[in-house]
Amino acid sequence: MLNNKIDNNFKEDLEEFIGSRVDRVGLSPSRERRNANKEAVKLFSRLMENVPAELRKDLHDLDEAYNWAQVLDEEACYKQGVQDGIKLALGVIE
Repeated sequence: MLNNKIDNNFKEDLEEFIGSRVDRVGLSPSRERRNANKEAVKLFSRLMENVPAELRKDLHDLDEAYNWAQVLDEEACYKQGVQDGIKLALGVIE
């Protein structure tokens, strides 16, 4: 029972760390990433101006869904990287 609680607390702490770290690392995107974001904003703005008013909320919701999916992908990649790094380090120690 105690090990399970420790494991749950550790998992929660690790998830919180990963979320914070992904946010911090994401604050300084590369030039390529900034350019891609600028292009995406420009295209989204053009679409918002040209779609019928009744579809704007759907377009906004789609954008939000894509953004959330990207956040989840980034967190999963970071988490996998941490796990891979630990496995690599343990392999070197053995």
